[in-house]
Amino acid sequence: MPGPVGLAIRGVKELDKYVSNKFGPTNPTDGPVTTKEATVSPIDEEGEGAKASPEVTGVPRDPANASSKKRSFYAIVIAGAALSVDYSMAMMSTQALYYSLNGPQKLYGLTFGAYDLTGMILAPIWSWWSDKSGRFKRQFNSGNVINICGNIIYACSYIANAWWMMLIGRLLGGAGLATLGLGSGYIARTTSISDRQNALITYRVSQTMARMLGPFVGYFFLGLPEVTRSSSTGLQLFNFYTCPGWVAALVVLIVAVVFHFMFTDPSYENEHLIKHEEEDPNAPPPSRERVKQYTHFLYGWLFLAFVFYFVQFTFYSNIFGIFAGQYHAITSQSEIWKTFVGVGIGAAVGATIMKRGVSMFPALFSERFLSILSVWTMFTVMMLIIPWYGPEEIPSHATFYAATGIFGATVVWAGSAIETVFSKKVTQYVDVVGRENVAKRLGWYYMVTAAGRFAGPLVANAVTYIATPSGQSNYCPVPMIDGPNGPGSACPDTSTACMITADEYYVNGCVLYRAIPFYAAMAGLQFVVCLGCHFMLFTHWHYDNSK
Repeated sequence: MPGPVGLAIRGVKELDKYVSNKFGPTNPTDGPVTTKEATVSPIDEEGEGAKASPEVTGVPRDPANASSKKRSFYAIVIAGAALSVDYSMAMMSTQALYYSLNGPQKLYGLTFGAYDLTGMILAPIWSWWSDKSGRFKRQFNSGNVINICGNIIYACSYIANAWWMMLIGRLLGGAGLATLGLGSGYIARTTSISDRQNALITYRVSQTMARMLGPFVGYFFLGLPEVTRSSSTGLQLFNFYTCPGWVAALVVLIVAVVFHFMFTDPSYENEHLIKHEEEDPNAPPPSRERVKQYTHFLYGWLFLAFVFYFVQFTFYSNIFGIFAGQYHAITSQSEIWKTFVGVGIGAAVGATIMKRGVSMFPALFSERFLSILSVWTMFTVMMLIIPWYGPEEIPSHATFYAATGIFGATVVWAGSAIETVFSKKVTQYVDVVGRENVAKRLGWYYMVTAAGRFAGPLVANAVTYIATPSGQSNYCPVPMIDGPNGPGSACPDTSTACMITADEYYVNGCVLYRAIPFYAAMAGLQFVVCLGCHFMLFTHWHYDNSK
């Protein structure tokens, strides 16, 4: 007789079976029942017909082609993870570096979000180039080179004492990062409908894990001597703040070389491409009602995705400001690591739960239920970080760690689930979309979410910032004295000071200015996303075109 754990697993499997029967299949039919079978290669050694062909199943007959297709997919995954870890490796130090360079408070959001600003603008251009050429390799290689240049400029910002170099570096880095949108198009063109969720999960979770765990790479730089303006040239070039840029440039360079040799552009000749069912020329055009249903879902889901990522990044971009300004938990460079512990652990646990859940309980862990779970856990994060007892309250650190842990798991779940729903729905309505436009619609999704990731930090850091309760930044209650950063660079009274220098964080007199009204508004906005997600999914739940 099974023990308690075995009985629990059996019970969950029964529930999973019930949910599957009640809510329908987890994969869409490939368009309406108005198509004919695809024309495929006459080779059919197994005698299984057109449905067993590589153009439909996505599994090449030739072992060499199967091997090259597998290598190409993992090359895409590795490249995506490298570009994402580049994005997040500097997370631990970005906000502190910006403050130490005396960057304008209200432009920090622009500097942080610059990655996604160029991503939003250039993603459709990369997609257009890929669609026009029918290739992916040249685009990824070009993006990697641009990203490397951006990281080098970012790494030189401290020695140049120029916050605007941070901005330029992140703009160029984001231009390279925008090629990540091509990965979804590659997956859509090389995987069958039934395999797409797992492929997208692998692709997106690897990036999400890299984004969440990237800050931990910064731990390796905490042992470096604390840098000041009087430090040696070498230390000003290679220090806690700039090493993430140098290491990211090196990582992307290595991965670019690996990608160049691993990846093969897909074609029908090498059996990498999927050939969907051809449209029946005698089939009637989609009905007005079907076009209306598709349009309602398309714009509704894209709007919800934009708002979700907007709210998400109002928190993530400001995580240092929250922990230092509101919680007073960071007083020096060596303590910044505490900010990201919860995020990393939450991301690792969330990814493990999702991977196991999808394989063991596919209905309960379908992308639709994970999307619903994600929007509610994000709402929980917003509620936890509000300093409910007043702006000068110092909340319990346990609250922050709980919020960041839940946030880490949420980012992992949402990163693949929300996009998978969109991808499958586009496939379901392929007769309305047009097969030649599927990759473009997936490019729309990347562009919209990039817009949310850019707008969130821009707004959050224009409204909230580390300051005194009255809104003063770089505040010292007594005259400044000479310090390691030069004359008049140190504050002798740390009890009520509020200022960030390269090596010292005077935060005892700080709050996160306007945190209560802003994050209360974000919680309210996320609640609207929760309601909208329920409405959109339960009015567009079925992947069956007959529903």
